[in-house]
Amino acid sequence: MNLKKTILKSTWKTTVIFIIFSMVTNFCMVSIARKIENIISQLEGLQSEGFMRIVLYAGALCIFYMIFNFGYWFLYNCVVKKASRLSIEYVYGNFLMKQLDYFTDKGVGDITYSTITLAEGVGVYYATFWPMLIVQIVTLLILFGTIISYNILFSLFVISSIFLLIIFTSLISKKLAARTAISENLEADINDKIVQSFQGISVIKTFRREKYYSKKYRDGLSAQKYKNDIARDFWYSLYVVIYDVMTVIFPIIVLLAGFWLRGRNLVSVGAVVAIYSIVGLMQEPMREIADSVTLYKENKAREKKLGKIVEPYFGEMIIPRMEKIDVKITELEIGGRALIKNICFQIGRGDIISVQGPSGSGKSTLLKIIMGYIRPEGCECCYDNTIQNLIPDEVRYANISFVEQRPFLFTESIKENIILGEEFPEELLKEVIQVCVLEEMIEEYGLEKEIDWIGGNVSGGEMQRITLARAIIRKPRFLLLDEVTASLDTATAEKVARNIVAFAKKYEIGVVAVSHKDEFEKLSNKKVGLLISGKGGEKDENQED
Repeated sequence: MNLKKTILKSTWKTTVIFIIFSMVTNFCMVSIARKIENIISQLEGLQSEGFMRIVLYAGALCIFYMIFNFGYWFLYNCVVKKASRLSIEYVYGNFLMKQLDYFTDKGVGDITYSTITLAEGVGVYYATFWPMLIVQIVTLLILFGTIISYNILFSLFVISSIFLLIIFTSLISKKLAARTAISENLEADINDKIVQSFQGISVIKTFRREKYYSKKYRDGLSAQKYKNDIARDFWYSLYVVIYDVMTVIFPIIVLLAGFWLRGRNLVSVGAVVAIYSIVGLMQEPMREIADSVTLYKENKAREKKLGKIVEPYFGEMIIPRMEKIDVKITELEIGGRALIKNICFQIGRGDIISVQGPSGSGKSTLLKIIMGYIRPEGCECCYDNTIQNLIPDEVRYANISFVEQRPFLFTESIKENIILGEEFPEELLKEVIQVCVLEEMIEEYGLEKEIDWIGGNVSGGEMQRITLARAIIRKPRFLLLDEVTASLDTATAEKVARNIVAFAKKYEIGVVAVSHKDEFEKLSNKKVGLLISGKGGEKDENQED
């Protein structure tokens, strides 16, 4: 089910009720205007018969009007809030379901903007645009019909004037919408740049480039947005002036025209006052109808920005279990430099493979190729004789766990960072804690100790071991390790390596480990050596490096 159907299915009942409430409110408004006419006519003729009855009837109508108007706006806002919530939940959930390569050209600011601002705008549009347009059109027709019942000539004057105002407002709204779209794009870029600069704040501070980045932002995106916002404010100010004409000046013109007709005995004083009050009620529906074309176009632009995120996600798939991975790299070039050449090896379940080579030889890149994060030319990776491109991401991630060199923790407890909301046997959790040498930490803090999202209250070694526990508790078929002992002292690193190898053999997990130390090399049955711009290849456990 797509976003539109999800929202309409959840909000249609409330929408129908608030439309009914709006219709009752409209009839109450017209009836009150009629009663005002009767009251003024009786006052004009100094008639007292039935006066109090009319006043009481008008008062009762006012009470009904307030009750139903309250219900109408309350229910409308309920629909808005529900649509907002559902749209953000839907888009956030669909973002998480996208393939990893979908995120390669998207920054954090862009994703945040799409998940919250764009999604909320689109969701509210789906829930309210057509119901509100129907309400405003019906309201305007009811009010027009009431004016026509007083005087056709006068109603034609009112209708033609309102029609011209609607056209003028629509033209201004289009200009305003265009500037708003540019502003939204710039806002997303600004969010992305600011988030990126604070993520790299250590680099900026280390090289003392604070003033450079401040000036770059000030003279670049900030200046562009400021100029666009000034132009947007011009059209918005003009829009406000036209709205004021509709709400203040036009009713006065109508009042003067009504008294001109009264001077010719074409309408009564009561009718003039009633028409004046009715014209005042026309302002909101006129504005909404004038803005409808602009809102429609704005939403189309937002839908385009959201792209495939609003498309439905189709359930779970059957995950096959992998038995082997074959890696063949003829030549890998990055930045015009030959990084890996002539690599060919197989990873079987239970294999312990150490990857060696100097810095810059492509060890981490090799793991990313096996994982499918990158798929450069000259590299071939097959899972059970099926080439990588034909295997969905879900299959790879269900069979292969990758512990990257730079660990990432969520602002959650230690336990939640390991299990990520899944259920695991208590015995397995204890075993994993022992394997990753986390006993002392758990003994001191407990499993419920909360970690901040950048790991500021735990050491680098503890972060690495927690992320390692997150990977091995799932007992993957294959485990890729990128410098997972880099932040550990030698004794702890060797203990963790021995524990991982024992765990892998127990559960028949194929391990590929990259490390500058030799703790995995001593325990491996296969070795892969990489040379910068040279040849590399698989060695068995009896070969020398």
